[in-house]
Amino acid sequence: MEKTEKMPVSWSPVRHLVDYQPGELSRLLWSFGYFFLLLCGYFMLRPVREALAVAGGAEHIPKLFSATFVVMLLITPLFGWLVARFSRRVFLPVVYVFFIINLLLFYALFKAYPEQVWLFFTFFVWISVFNLFVVSVFWSFMADIFSASQGQRLFGFIAGGGSLGALIGPNLTRWLVPHIGTANLLLVASGIITIATLVILYLQRLSAQTTPIKDVAHSGEQTNSQPAASDGDEIGGSIWAGMLDVWRSPYLRMVVAMMVAHNLLAGFLYNLRGRIAEQQVQGIDQLTQFMAQIDANVNLIAIILQLVITPRLVKHLKMAKTLISVPVLLMVAFSIFSGMPILATVVLTQILQRSTNYGILGPTKEMLFTVVDRETKYKSKNFIDTAVYRGADVLAGWLFAGLMALGAGFSGVGLAALPIALLWMLLAWRLGSHYQRQADKVSGRQTV
Repeated sequence: MEKTEKMPVSWSPVRHLVDYQPGELSRLLWSFGYFFLLLCGYFMLRPVREALAVAGGAEHIPKLFSATFVVMLLITPLFGWLVARFSRRVFLPVVYVFFIINLLLFYALFKAYPEQVWLFFTFFVWISVFNLFVVSVFWSFMADIFSASQGQRLFGFIAGGGSLGALIGPNLTRWLVPHIGTANLLLVASGIITIATLVILYLQRLSAQTTPIKDVAHSGEQTNSQPAASDGDEIGGSIWAGMLDVWRSPYLRMVVAMMVAHNLLAGFLYNLRGRIAEQQVQGIDQLTQFMAQIDANVNLIAIILQLVITPRLVKHLKMAKTLISVPVLLMVAFSIFSGMPILATVVLTQILQRSTNYGILGPTKEMLFTVVDRETKYKSKNFIDTAVYRGADVLAGWLFAGLMALGAGFSGVGLAALPIALLWMLLAWRLGSHYQRQADKVSGRQTV
């Protein structure tokens, strides 16, 4: 049976922010802390990545994302092998320790070879791989230890932990860069991510002491009421299962299509900001602080959405209406940008896109994986979150370059985003409706 909470439910101040049930509070708070540390460490480094990309030449951004995509494809079968052969207790910390060692190696390289463009670009590719893998693994773990109904209630709050870390991270960067320089940030970030890895180990032990959640079959079909595999069990299966199941499952294909539509718009904004910032902001330290300010604004808004807005949207509007709210807002923003294609409007549009991505789309997307089986949660989800995600970034980068080469200009790129946002709305509605039917089945309630 689940452990009884030491603190009465009515005493907890968390009760005012999230509708948790008895037996959930410990896992909820440790998951919040885990994501806080993870994104605090990453968002200390994200402004460095953005600054180095612009310093190396914003016109190279599509090539950098192409290189990242290739690396993702190479790593995906390796991760599939790790998941298939080892238990969750083993492969989760192994992934984080691997990236921590990489981070320390980059610190040594930045000290030995400062101002080297090849190192700038290598770090860009590495951190673009790092952030998707560690965040994907985090949400796979969350979808494994919380059920569909728990996800609807708790994932917004857990995501808020990440956004709080993502808010503090870039502000730490802005404060530390003048004192310790950019390279030494890598040491600080590696220490924070090391603590996050220790939290994983404790959370695994804590989750093993609670009643396992019920598993479901591929694409959301409910199985017999068998408990999920324990923390020490290997998931098994083929190393290629994550890729193959995406194409076999209509549900997963809809997830992919919605993600691609989102990333096309996000990629347009990323490249637009890079082109304009390259002309108006000079110097790596200045660029780092500029990017950090954007990240801080994004994550402040995201926290409010995650803790206050998103759980209520999902509860009252259900998944489909919640998912379409983001493309509707972006259609309005891109329409304004196309009429005023300047740095201020592209930054404001990107802040809207990223804050709603983290605050609304992110938590709801992770809820979509609470109604699939365990192998899908780790293998297919990781493939979607990494290789497919970066593949969409590559497509966005080259489409942007093509539009600029054809003379569309910044306004033309803004107009090209509108039909993509419309397609995204249609996909989001279908996907949200499908999820709701499956979530109702898993919880034992049929929709009327």
